Amino acid sequence: MDFTITGVVKMRRGQTARVFDEVHGMPQLYAWFLKYLLILQTTATTDVASHDPTLAEARAVVSEHISLCQQGLDESEAAVAGTISISGSERAADFGLLLLAGAWFHAAWVWGGAAAGASAGGVFRMLTAAGSGRSVLPCGYEGIEKALALLLLLAALSRVVLVRK
Repeated sequence: MDFTITGVVKMRRGQTARVFDEVHGMPQLYAWFLKYLLILQTTATTDVASHDPTLAEARAVVSEHISLCQQGLDESEAAVAGTISISGSERAADFGLLLLAGAWFHAAWVWGGAAAGASAGGVFRMLTAAGSGRSVLPCGYEGIEKALALLLLLAALSRVVLVRK
């Protein structure tokens, strides 16, 4: 015997809208499936006549799908638990870091960096030998500043976009 449902099986519009509004990932999807499977299980237990030949098969199918959904829910919740959760203030701090890195990058590349005195050149001026006029760095500090500005910008961008979803 094959267990089939006959008749109209339909959700109300409000219920459909609620499902679409609340489901944003697999854990919520599994939870909604479990909700309706439990309703089916209750209906199969209480509302179906005990002499119905498909009752045992219906109960078995519903029970099997309940266990599958519960397993999927457990796995998807475990996967979600391993993701990073951030607050709004952390997100704001990340974008602030990105803004500062972008400003330094702009100053280093467009205005000529530390050589023009437009950015954080003071840090690199400390790397020159005091009063001797020769640089401790093998190449000019402007090139180093541009490279560091680029690295800081890439690090801030990766933190905002790639790491923190």
